Amino acid sequence: MFARYLSVLSMSIALGMWSLAHAAPQGHDQHQHAQHAGKHHTSTHDAAKDKVPALCPVSGEPVDKKVFTESDAGRVHFCCKGCVGKYKADPDKYAAQVFQQQGIIGPPRVQVACPVDGKAVDPKISVEHGTHAVQFCSQPCRELFTKAPDQYMKNFYRAFTTQTRCPVMDEPIDPGLSLKLAPHQHVYFCCKKCVGKFQENPAKYGAKLDNFYICPMEQCKDSGALKASDCPKCGMHRKQIGKAAAADTKAAPKHDDSASHEGHAGS
Repeated sequence: MFARYLSVLSMSIALGMWSLAHAAPQGHDQHQHAQHAGKHHTSTHDAAKDKVPALCPVSGEPVDKKVFTESDAGRVHFCCKGCVGKYKADPDKYAAQVFQQQGIIGPPRVQVACPVDGKAVDPKISVEHGTHAVQFCSQPCRELFTKAPDQYMKNFYRAFTTQTRCPVMDEPIDPGLSLKLAPHQHVYFCCKKCVGKFQENPAKYGAKLDNFYICPMEQCKDSGALKASDCPKCGMHRKQIGKAAAADTKAAPKHDDSASHEGHAGS
């Protein structure tokens, strides 16, 4: 009787061990499947995001990337030439649409100016407004914005720069450290030392910016500009030496040169 009991007990233990051995791989497979499903969902989401079309700010139709103009807000694309004129007649009317378009097909950008008073932002002071994280220079400005956000949103759309790296050290910029070359033209830096180095040799470091124009006459000691203009000393047309200079030699697409690029947005 005792021997029969031991036999049954041994068979029960063996059966239990067999069940555990075969259950573990199944659980592992389910875990792997769940991980795979999660990765698939993420990649599908990213792919969907990549397929979001950039729309013309005037018509709302998909843009033709060969049709664009350079404006205070940066490069703006349109569906046709007819919309370029409508935009230029009242650019503020389409500020929100342009901001959305540039978020899809434009270069990376950083908010540098407070939408309330225009001073350098403190990233720690912000508020969520719709799909935007709006930064401010102070708590009082934050409070003013929350009371009447629509009053300041146009300023917010223009409070950005696409110059995200210091031209001297190639480090992320500090919105509070900039050099004003002209009205609405600022170069941003990572530290105070870099500001001084840029001032000592603007041609050397200006060449690392996307757009930088400087007088070809060295004796003028020109400080340069972010848009095409004339040297204030000799009157000669400033030469483009920025990264975009190479692109200027290629065949020009269908765009309007009459509007120039300046300001916080894209400077």
